[in-house]
Amino acid sequence: MQNPPTRRERALIVLLFTVLALVYTFPLVTRLTTHITGPAPGDNYEYVWKMWWVGHAISSPELNPFFHPDVYYPNGYPLAYGELTPAHTFGFLPLTLAVNATFAHNIAGLLAIVLTGWVTYEWAHYRLRKDTDAAGWLLVMGALVAALAFTFYPNRVARIAGHIPMMSTQWMVLTLLAIDWWIDHRRWRDAAMIGVGIALAALGSWYYPFMMLLLLPVYVIVQMGRGTLAALREPRTWGALAIVAGIVAVLTVPFLVPYLRLDTADASVGIGSVTFWSLSPVDYFVPNPRHPLYGAAAQRLVWFLPGEMPHEFYATPGYVVLVLGFIAWRHANNRALKWLVVVAALLSFGPYLTIGRLPTPVPLPALAIHTVFDSVRTYARFSLPAIAAFSVLAGYGYVWLMGRIASQQRRVWVTAGLLLLGTFQLLNGLLGTLPVEPRPVDVWLSEQPDDTPIMQYPVSSALSGPAMLYTRFHEKPVIYGYGTYFPFVFERDHADVYTFPDDVAVDALAAWGVRYVLVDWSAVGEAFTEADIDAQLRVVFVEQFADDAVYEITAP
Repeated sequence: MQNPPTRRERALIVLLFTVLALVYTFPLVTRLTTHITGPAPGDNYEYVWKMWWVGHAISSPELNPFFHPDVYYPNGYPLAYGELTPAHTFGFLPLTLAVNATFAHNIAGLLAIVLTGWVTYEWAHYRLRKDTDAAGWLLVMGALVAALAFTFYPNRVARIAGHIPMMSTQWMVLTLLAIDWWIDHRRWRDAAMIGVGIALAALGSWYYPFMMLLLLPVYVIVQMGRGTLAALREPRTWGALAIVAGIVAVLTVPFLVPYLRLDTADASVGIGSVTFWSLSPVDYFVPNPRHPLYGAAAQRLVWFLPGEMPHEFYATPGYVVLVLGFIAWRHANNRALKWLVVVAALLSFGPYLTIGRLPTPVPLPALAIHTVFDSVRTYARFSLPAIAAFSVLAGYGYVWLMGRIASQQRRVWVTAGLLLLGTFQLLNGLLGTLPVEPRPVDVWLSEQPDDTPIMQYPVSSALSGPAMLYTRFHEKPVIYGYGTYFPFVFERDHADVYTFPDDVAVDALAAWGVRYVLVDWSAVGEAFTEADIDAQLRVVFVEQFADDAVYEITAP
C-alpha cells in the first residue's frame, strides 16, 4: 500500500481548494461583511437571519436562541420549524459576535468548499492506494479528479447561493473515510472520528443522519464482506459503537430538544410533496442545468413547470465524471462504493418513480421509509452521497484509463483535456452577490413608534427567507414566519388570511392586532389588484417604497 499524502501535499490541496473557492465565489471575497452569494434572495437570507438571531439571543439573557417571540406573533416562532443548523449558527458564533452574521455565513460557506475538497481528496487517495497500483503523480491526480468532481458537483455548489446546511458535505465524507480506517485498523481514534463526523453532519443538517442511518450499514457490510459477522462478535466492535453513539449523543441531543417539543403533525409532509421533491433517473444524465451556455436548454428537457428549475434537481455530475465512473464500474474492485451509489440513487428517486417530473404508480423503497420518517420531504438530497461515492469511482476510472496509455506525454495531454472538458461541463455561471441590508420600507417601519404586528402580501413573499431577514432591521412583530415546515402549518391554520383584501382576511388581521400591511406589487401577480384594495374601506394606503406599498388597517 502506498504512503498517505505528505504534509506538503495536503497543504497544496488545501491551498488549491481555497483559491478555487475564492475564484468560484468572486467577488464575494471583496465584500465578506456586507454581501452573500446568490443570484436572488431566498433561503440564503433565512440562514443569515438565523446566524444573527442566535448571536443576538446569546448576547441577551432574556432571549432564547431557539425561539423568537415576535415572529409568528403572538404565538412565537420555534426555530425548529426549519433547520437549526447548529454547526453554523453556534459553531460560527465567535465570528458572528466579533464581526457580523454575514461574515460568519460567508466564511462557513467558503470553508465548506475547502474542507469538502480536502476530505474527498483524502478519502479517494486512501481508497486508490489501497485498491489499485497507482502511485506518485497518478495517485495524486486520481484523488484530485474525485475531489474536484464532488466539490463542484452542480447540486452541491448550487447550495452556496442559498442552502448552507446541505452544503457542509465534508462531514459525511469524513465519516466514510473514518469507517474505512476503522475497518482496516480497529483503532479507537477512528471510532471517535466516525462519531465526530456523524455528529457534525447532523449539526449541519438533520438530513445527513437520516441518510447515514440508511446508507452506512450498507457501506460497512459490503466493505467488510464475510468479516462482518466475525466483527460483531468482537468486544472491540461494540466498544467502538459505544464511542460513536456517545459522541453523537453528547454533541447532538441538546439540539434535538427543540424538535421534540414540536407538534408531530406540524412536521409531517404529505406523500405528494415528497414525490415532487424527488429525482427522476433522467436528472442524472441531462446536461448541466446551470451551465451559462446551454443550461436553459437543458432545463427545458426535464422542467415543464413555471419558473426556474429548483437546484434540488441539479443531479448530473457531468459527462466526464459519468464516463470515468462507468469505466470504474467495469474495472474497479470496490463493491462498497458501487452499492453506496446504487442505494443512495434509488432512495433519491423518492416513494414513486418519476420520469422527468411526471410521477408513475411504480412504488420504490422510500415509500416504506416514509411511513416511519414522515417529516422527510426532499429525497432528492440522496444524490449527494450517491455522487460522493461515484466521484471516487471516477478517480478509479481515471487511474485505469491512464494505465492504458503508455506515453507519459499522452497521459498529460489526456489529463489536461479531461480537466478542461470537465471544468467546462460543470460551469455554473457567476453566482453573484446580494447585499444584506434593509429595504426602504424596513427603515420606515423602524421609525414608527408603535410595536403593532405587521403582515406582508402576497403570503408567499411573507413565508420566505428575505421576509425573515428583514425582521432584524424593522424590529416589528410579524404574524408570519419561514422554515421547512412552517408554510404548511401557516396555510393549514390560517387559510383565512389568504383571501386579502376580503373582509374575512381583514377581520383575521385585525384580530391579530395588525396595523400595517405591506404589499410587494412585484410579486402579487393575479392574487389581487390595487382596485381590490381600494374597494376595501378598512384598508387605507399610507406610503409607497419602490415595489413595496404600506397600507393601514383601520377600525371598523
